[in-house]
Amino acid sequence: MLSKEEDLTRALRRVMPRSSAIVDYKENGDGDAVLLCHESLRIVERGVSGKGFAAWARIQTSVGVVGVISLHAPNDSRKRKEVWTWMRDLVADERWIVLGDFNMVESQVDSIGPSPVLKQDEKRSWDLCAGRTDMVDARLCATRCLGPHFTRQAWHGDRFDQSRLDRFYLSKRGEWVYHIRSVEHQGARALSDHVPIKMEVMLKQALDREGRIRKLLMDIRDEERRREEATGGTEERLEAARKRVQHDQSEEAKQLFEEAVTVQ
Repeated sequence: MLSKEEDLTRALRRVMPRSSAIVDYKENGDGDAVLLCHESLRIVERGVSGKGFAAWARIQTSVGVVGVISLHAPNDSRKRKEVWTWMRDLVADERWIVLGDFNMVESQVDSIGPSPVLKQDEKRSWDLCAGRTDMVDARLCATRCLGPHFTRQAWHGDRFDQSRLDRFYLSKRGEWVYHIRSVEHQGARALSDHVPIKMEVMLKQALDREGRIRKLLMDIRDEERRREEATGGTEERLEAARKRVQHDQSEEAKQLFEEAVTVQ
């Protein structure tokens, strides 16, 4: 007989073949937290909150280990405070992506109706969590935002509620750089009162000072080679590289450039 997790994994594989599920079950069975991982991913560590609100995995990527948390936060603000404390301790100083149904909004601009905007006592817990982990809302810094603004629409009695409860957050801690190309709310594909959300993000390893100098040198040499192939001479040697950093007037950029020229 299949376990509940095996049964759910089999059902979810219809959505994503060759995958497995990490499931955190609620005791009352009212909505579980699920993280679906493709089998090509190298999972270093996995776990759950044990209270039905989060499933997580730490995954080996080209930029090192990145953690992913799938969240289904409670409707109760007191219980959500426990979630923010748990998440603050788990995320710490590593690279993390947090996604899911937060069941609250940070600002009234993300809610029309009775959806819960952070109240003062819960806001303190959330601010401690977001501040310690340097979490940023992906939709607020994505190159493109697609689809409707709100991710949930439902009637509460005689009031129609629209809110952005479902979000992506990325932690700025850890040595990594990311470029959020797009966040999409797929309103046309909604099968419930929540719409699917999708993020396209490019991950990069952050360079230390030595790495930045090395990259600048390589850029200079590549530019020289292209110019020599085009003109057959070296009369304007390094000019293209100077123009590349000319717009950046910071002392660090100037110093990096001078060090690069000196090494040349």
